[in-house]
Amino acid sequence: MNTRRLPLLLLLLGAVLAAPSAGAQPASGPAPRPARLLILGDSITWAGGWVEFVSTWLHLRDPGNVPDILNLGLPSETVSGLSEPGHAGGQFPRPDLHERLGRILEAVRPDRVIACYGMNDGIYHPPDPGRAARFQAGMERLRDQVLAAGAGFLVLTSPVFDPGPIRDRLLPDGLDAYPQPYAGYDDVLAGYAVWLTGRRPDGWQVVDVHGPMHRWLQERRTREPGFHLAGDGIHPGEQGHWLIAREVLRELGAPADVVDDDTPATLLARHPRAGEVRRLAARQLGIRRDAWLRHTRHLRPGLPEGLPLDVAERQAADLGSELRIQAAPFPGKVSDWHGFPRYDFEIDGHPGTVVAPFAPAAGRPWVWHGEFFGHRPAPDLALLGRGFHAAYLSIPDRLGSPEAVRLWDRFHTFLTGPMGLGPRPGLVGLSLGGLYAYNWAIANPSKVACIYGDAPVCDFKSWPGGKGRGPGSPRDWALVLEKYGFDDEAEALAYPGNPVDNLAPLARAGIPLLHVFGDADEVVPWEENTGLVAERYRALGGAITLIRKPGVRHHPHGLDDSTPIVEFLRRHAGPGTTDPGPRDFEGRPLIRKLGTVDLDLVETTPVVFQGRPWRFEWVRWWEDGPSRYWDNRRRTNHFRFRDPVTGEVTPAFADGHEFGSAYVDGDTMVVTGTQGRSAIHLFTSRDLVRWEQREVLVNPRYGIFNTSLCRAGDGYVLMFEIDRPAEEAGVAFTARFLRSPDLRAWNLTPPECRHAPDRYAAPHALRWHDGWFYNFYLEAHQGYEMRVVRSRDLINWESSPLNPVLRVTAADRIVANPALTGEQRERVARAENRNNSDLDFCEWQGRLMMTYSWGNQLGIEHLATAEYDGTEAQFLKGLFPDPIDPGGGR
Repeated sequence: MNTRRLPLLLLLLGAVLAAPSAGAQPASGPAPRPARLLILGDSITWAGGWVEFVSTWLHLRDPGNVPDILNLGLPSETVSGLSEPGHAGGQFPRPDLHERLGRILEAVRPDRVIACYGMNDGIYHPPDPGRAARFQAGMERLRDQVLAAGAGFLVLTSPVFDPGPIRDRLLPDGLDAYPQPYAGYDDVLAGYAVWLTGRRPDGWQVVDVHGPMHRWLQERRTREPGFHLAGDGIHPGEQGHWLIAREVLRELGAPADVVDDDTPATLLARHPRAGEVRRLAARQLGIRRDAWLRHTRHLRPGLPEGLPLDVAERQAADLGSELRIQAAPFPGKVSDWHGFPRYDFEIDGHPGTVVAPFAPAAGRPWVWHGEFFGHRPAPDLALLGRGFHAAYLSIPDRLGSPEAVRLWDRFHTFLTGPMGLGPRPGLVGLSLGGLYAYNWAIANPSKVACIYGDAPVCDFKSWPGGKGRGPGSPRDWALVLEKYGFDDEAEALAYPGNPVDNLAPLARAGIPLLHVFGDADEVVPWEENTGLVAERYRALGGAITLIRKPGVRHHPHGLDDSTPIVEFLRRHAGPGTTDPGPRDFEGRPLIRKLGTVDLDLVETTPVVFQGRPWRFEWVRWWEDGPSRYWDNRRRTNHFRFRDPVTGEVTPAFADGHEFGSAYVDGDTMVVTGTQGRSAIHLFTSRDLVRWEQREVLVNPRYGIFNTSLCRAGDGYVLMFEIDRPAEEAGVAFTARFLRSPDLRAWNLTPPECRHAPDRYAAPHALRWHDGWFYNFYLEAHQGYEMRVVRSRDLINWESSPLNPVLRVTAADRIVANPALTGEQRERVARAENRNNSDLDFCEWQGRLMMTYSWGNQLGIEHLATAEYDGTEAQFLKGLFPDPIDPGGGR
């Protein structure tokens, strides 16, 4: 097989990163790990310009499928191992790639390596067979070592040596020493390029950079004799880096207009935010370059120190998220919408909005709102997490008129054409939005997947006309006459085109309907709108689902538990597969961080007790240290519960106890906590006021911290954290377990029932589902991250392939509690953030309420909340996805 002409992108990344076609169906399951691309070279590569252009194009091409690019070019380096006498004024010899290559390959584990050497390898002397042989041997050795490491290999020929700007400092042939470069040194580089391109028949993948750059420079000099690419003859500016990049982009399959342009202007004109994408890509590449050069150790002095690798990778991950947002195909201003990127732009002078998911679902499904986008957003948030887009065209005061239908036509064409969304959205008609959604659907039934109406207006005679039971709206009724072009009210009342009168096209197209309504609606009377639609649609053979809210008026809209709405839209407007729950870009369950709600709190547990959400809190006190709650008036450790909505707190209990957690057992609240680090006590209550206390474990051998209780089959299991005795704890901190059939008699499990005595793995939350125990714990890894393992026997543990579950991000500092004072907000802004710890959660109204702490892991921690827009079962199963076989099955 001749691989020479295969596009580099396919060779590099495989079919998974081939250009997506409209309606492509990606495999289910977590996103595959991006292919890691290691780039090696000398100072030209280290400078990064050409790598930044390549990265920019890859991000603009498909923001969700960008390889993990790592530029580890090193100034002065050679592949030949040669160095001229007195290099760098005698400060240091040229670094030899092979001195560090083994360390790099072991640490980076690349899928593919791109190398660009040659400029330094002739050490700026005239042609010499011995030096050429050293270059060739070094290249052979490099390729062999890369292939032996299981990576693919591609080599670029050297950029040109540009003698023009330094001609007066160049030396002729025939000298014994060359303290300045040989005047014809570019001929040496041309010879290296000829040798490399000559290896193609042997299976080498080679991109010729030198030849095209040389030809371009010669042609430019015929028009502009004083032009140069490199002011020092060696290091090109932006123009030269672009000439290198476009040869790589040509191999990547970039469009002709991009690679035929002599400048990056066409590339940067392809996207309204291309300049910002380039800036972010350069910053991300630079941070990682310096950190990885430090991590893999090099011998070249004078380079930036670089951040510790864990810090750099966290910063790079945040930049990667921002890159995906900026590189998305949607135009306009980018902002945040409940944690998702929102794009605001204009279509024919009218404001349009698209909110994008982190990982689009197969077919790029979307929901389209008629009016009042953003009101009661829970269904949209759940669908965004499942890969839907949400869209809205703001054309108020048009009330679903023919003009509104024409504008919707334009918006649909734009979103399904150049923006690539699926052809059949799910329509959302909330109140007045019902006229927009239904009238457009009736005009375009083949372009509609389903309609969800929420107390929708389906007959303008009912509202705003007020010709039935409701009061109507005189202002809007006048707009109906104007926008529909009626001469008078009588013509409007005789109009046969209202949704209630015109359902046959939808029924013939088999469009499913869902209506949520209050049966005491005083504004849009349900019997004049939803009731008529249901009666007539069923008579036409159509399918409609009604969800009645007894005694509810026009407001509030939606459902407290939006699961039926989400499932309807997901099933009919989405890919139709089993619901995996919301996921982020990397395929892990999507946790939406909402922000900080309190200071100096850890060890909290969200619970639902007697139909009401509560947050269990351990109110800390440490007499001589930082670990105490800012408003602890009891001046002792104690427990309490807080209503997270109203702020109401229950009476304090369990004075002197620490490290508590809560568990709801039917009509009983159960709290576990420690006392004196060697005792675990259990508290029970049916009213959160009166508490009974009993012992679970008292054993001075143990140093006990976190506790967490769960039901497991016909009994209970309590996980507790220890740092002693050493023979059980190993490296602090470690999980141990107790079992009980009734919450009264407790048995300590055998010592082999523990997790990770070999490392810092502080347990926090225990869950049991479908025969598996899930241990959510804090690991000292890249900072302090929440991770999860599971086990069937509490002995053998399986780590999630999607770890970490939670890590430090900028969203931790969002202030989500308006009651925080200015001083407290300043503390949040200035706080050191090294950890995401103490994750806990419970299911409430179709989603998980979550709490976690962040801070310095040295006693200063703050409480934040988050949500997962799915069930606990989806969350747990999503952390351990089924493997995908090579054929795409599960």
